[in-house]
Amino acid sequence: MEVVGDESALLTLEPTDGPNGKDASIGGDGMLEVQVCEENDRVEGSGVYPNSWYDLGKVYEITNQGTQSVGVWIEHDSEYITFETNGSGESPEGV
Repeated sequence: MEVVGDESALLTLEPTDGPNGKDASIGGDGMLEVQVCEENDRVEGSGVYPNSWYDLGKVYEITNQGTQSVGVWIEHDSEYITFETNGSGESPEGV
Protein backbone atom coordinates (compact mmCIF):
# COMPACT_ATOMS: atom_id res chain seq x y z
CA MET A 1 0.00 0.00 0.00
CA GLU A 2 1.23 3.49 -0.82
CA VAL A 3 0.20 6.66 1.00
CA VAL A 4 -0.73 9.45 -1.42
CA GLY A 5 -2.12 12.96 -1.23
CA ASP A 6 -5.84 13.62 -0.91
CA GLU A 7 -6.27 14.28 -4.63
CA SER A 8 -5.12 10.72 -5.49
CA ALA A 9 -6.58 8.82 -2.54
CA LEU A 10 -8.75 5.79 -3.26
CA LEU A 11 -10.20 5.77 0.25
CA THR A 12 -11.25 9.01 1.94
CA LEU A 13 -12.28 9.83 5.50
CA GLU A 14 -13.96 13.22 5.78
CA PRO A 15 -16.31 15.09 8.10
CA THR A 16 -19.89 15.01 6.77
CA ASP A 17 -21.77 18.05 5.51
CA GLY A 18 -24.37 17.56 8.29
CA PRO A 19 -24.46 19.44 11.58
CA ASN A 20 -22.34 16.89 13.49
CA GLY A 21 -19.65 16.99 10.82
CA LYS A 22 -18.79 20.47 12.07
CA ASP A 23 -17.45 18.84 15.26
CA ALA A 24 -14.95 16.73 13.28
CA SER A 25 -11.73 17.61 11.52
CA ILE A 26 -8.59 15.96 10.21
CA GLY A 27 -5.67 16.93 12.47
CA GLY A 28 -2.16 17.82 11.38
CA ASP A 29 -1.13 14.20 12.01
CA GLY A 30 -3.83 12.95 9.60
CA MET A 31 -5.96 11.52 12.42
CA LEU A 32 -9.70 12.15 12.63
CA GLU A 33 -10.58 14.38 15.58
CA VAL A 34 -14.03 14.82 17.10
CA GLN A 35 -14.19 17.75 19.51
CA VAL A 36 -16.79 17.81 22.27
CA CYS A 37 -14.86 20.14 24.53
CA GLU A 38 -14.50 23.81 25.40
CA GLU A 39 -12.27 24.43 22.33
CA ASN A 40 -15.34 23.75 20.13
CA ASP A 41 -17.42 26.94 19.92
CA ARG A 42 -20.53 24.87 19.05
CA VAL A 43 -20.47 22.97 22.36
CA GLU A 44 -21.54 24.45 25.67
CA GLY A 45 -19.63 23.26 28.72
CA SER A 46 -16.11 21.96 28.99
CA GLY A 47 -16.17 18.34 27.87
CA VAL A 48 -17.92 15.02 28.27
CA TYR A 49 -19.73 14.41 31.57
CA PRO A 50 -19.13 11.18 33.54
CA ASN A 51 -21.80 8.49 33.06
CA SER A 52 -23.41 10.45 30.21
CA TRP A 53 -24.59 9.35 26.76
CA TYR A 54 -24.04 11.24 23.49
CA ASP A 55 -25.32 10.44 20.02
CA LEU A 56 -22.89 11.92 17.53
CA GLY A 57 -24.47 10.47 14.40
CA LYS A 58 -23.13 11.16 10.92
CA VAL A 59 -19.91 12.82 12.08
CA TYR A 60 -17.65 11.47 9.35
CA GLU A 61 -17.90 9.45 6.16
CA ILE A 62 -15.62 6.81 4.65
CA THR A 63 -15.74 6.70 0.84
CA ASN A 64 -14.18 4.13 -1.50
CA GLN A 65 -13.24 6.03 -4.66
CA GLY A 66 -11.59 3.00 -6.22
CA THR A 67 -12.96 0.08 -8.21
CA GLN A 68 -12.00 -2.73 -5.81
CA SER A 69 -13.63 -3.70 -2.52
CA VAL A 70 -11.78 -2.57 0.60
CA GLY A 71 -11.82 -3.51 4.26
CA VAL A 72 -12.08 -0.85 6.96
CA TRP A 73 -11.71 -1.37 10.70
CA ILE A 74 -11.89 0.83 13.76
CA GLU A 75 -9.69 0.39 16.81
CA HIS A 76 -10.36 1.93 20.21
CA ASP A 77 -9.70 1.07 23.83
CA SER A 78 -13.07 1.91 25.38
CA GLU A 79 -15.94 -0.45 26.04
CA TYR A 80 -18.18 2.63 26.19
CA ILE A 81 -17.75 3.77 22.58
CA THR A 82 -19.80 2.22 19.78
CA PHE A 83 -19.93 2.79 16.03
CA GLU A 84 -22.66 2.09 13.49
CA THR A 85 -22.89 1.98 9.72
CA ASN A 86 -25.17 4.24 7.67
CA GLY A 87 -27.37 5.14 10.63
CA SER A 88 -28.53 1.52 10.83
CA GLY A 89 -28.00 1.17 14.57
CA GLU A 90 -25.97 -1.95 13.77
CA SER A 91 -22.33 -2.10 14.85
CA PRO A 92 -19.87 -3.00 12.09
CA GLU A 93 -18.69 -6.60 12.49
CA GLY A 94 -15.96 -6.88 15.10
CA VAL A 95 -16.29 -3.36 16.55
